[in-house]
Amino acid sequence: MTVRRLVRFAVVAAAGLGSGCGPTGLGEDSVGPPPKTPAPTIPPRTDGRGLDAWAARLSDPDAAGRRDALEALALHATAAVEFLDAIAPCLADRDPAVRWAAAELVGRVGAPAGGR
Repeated sequence: MTVRRLVRFAVVAAAGLGSGCGPTGLGEDSVGPPPKTPAPTIPPRTDGRGLDAWAARLSDPDAAGRRDALEALALHATAAVEFLDAIAPCLADRDPAVRWAAAELVGRVGAPAGGR
């Protein structure tokens, strides 16, 4: 790149960076007032199912179904706290993979202050 091209590029770049800048450094039209209504909250879903559907599978007769339900709930651990009563029996499940998944989920959710 020749010196002349380099200088021309620097001048064009500097002109482009300065255009539309107001006293705050942003274009005055680019910042508006905050929205008046909050963004809607979308309920957590995994594989097209809501957490209620996954919690219902905690009593599935098939151990793989119970484990899948626990793993799906673990993806949304903060929202899964409401299902701790349904999760607790899985800690004593006869299948070790279900017990392990339940323990991981309870660890992610955290025990409530009152203990369960």
